[in-house]
Amino acid sequence: MAITATAAGGTRAWADTATWVGGVVPTAADDVLLTVTSGAVTIAASYTAVCRSIDCTGYLSTLTFSATTSLLNVGDASGGALTFVSTMTLTLTAIGTINFVSTSNNGGAGWAITTGGKVLPNVTFNGAGGKWANADAMTCTGATVTLTQGTWDTTTANYAITAGVFSGSGTL
Repeated sequence: MAITATAAGGTRAWADTATWVGGVVPTAADDVLLTVTSGAVTIAASYTAVCRSIDCTGYLSTLTFSATTSLLNVGDASGGALTFVSTMTLTLTAIGTINFVSTSNNGGAGWAITTGGKVLPNVTFNGAGGKWANADAMTCTGATVTLTQGTWDTTTANYAITAGVFSGSGTL
């Protein structure tokens, strides 16, 4: 059963139990909320942060990918949405990667990816049976977008996609 993991105030690492209200680091089955009261959160080098979905609506602080080996896996068998907002700061110290790993297609509509105008790190779509759809333009300047498994709907809403490199073998 999915729970909602909300980040507390302060500046902490994703893996730190003190980062999360209730003291539990999110699992792949948990929906993550970064809210107006949440502090800065860092995904450390060689660490894989996981969540079912991530919603930053109202977030005013900073989410940091601290190294090229910083990973955020978003999705499971029943979720996979990402919502970043213009009021937050996304810091890519050395790029990092967001892996969309859902194995469901949200009733055929695809899981919404909202970037909030943020330049994303490397992005990988790698969920057998998963489907994602852009809810706004996506920019991964200097980064790679890879479609390995699943479907990435880039045409229904016709938003611009900018990436340093695009590699694909799934359905686009």
